Amino acid sequence: ASSTGHRHSNQPVWSQRLPLLRAYYEKYGTCDLNAMKLAGDGKPHPDLKNFVAEIRKQYRKWSRGEASSLTQERVQTLLDMEFNFFPNESGTSRSYRLKRH
Repeated sequence: ASSTGHRHSNQPVWSQRLPLLRAYYEKYGTCDLNAMKLAGDGKPHPDLKNFVAEIRKQYRKWSRGEASSLTQERVQTLLDMEFNFFPNESGTSRSYRLKRH
């Protein structure tokens, strides 16, 4: 990979969207975007929905050792907020910890 590759091209998106996700987590106690609707607060901002979807896509790449915008630090930040990388798999969400080799 060259030093001008696209690995960190989403740095502005990460730095803009992570505060939105963190604020959501602090308000609802979860990164599950359904919590907002369940609380009667409407729907989350489309940018937040897109960010969460992109995180999950990048995590799948990262966990396979493929080029990804995620780093160990970013993954840990998300884990600290109990981010659910696998929303459709029961039993793996909050306690699941994948270690990249």
